[in-house]
Amino acid sequence: MAKQKQETPLQIEYVAIRDLKLAEYNPKKFDSKQFKNLGTSVKVHGWIAPLVVNKRTGNVIDGNQRLKNEIKKGNFDAQVPVVYLDVDEETEKK
Repeated sequence: MAKQKQETPLQIEYVAIRDLKLAEYNPKKFDSKQFKNLGTSVKVHGWIAPLVVNKRTGNVIDGNQRLKNEIKKGNFDAQVPVVYLDVDEETEKK
């Protein structure tokens, strides 16, 4: 039996929006209706999942649209949940 890698428990941190960086290469785009619905969902349900950020580059790997929505609202001091991963840029883009 192959030895499994020991995983470190995920640590959720709360980070100000102004300290996060959108990934410029992010291919996911929302139309205006999807973007509005996303904002409504976050307002109603809160942040049900943290953003995933690469510790090495500072890029948001998962959650760019949620972050864009908060930036559009001007909530730069708002604290949002973040999980940091320590991966190289190639792995980040996958």
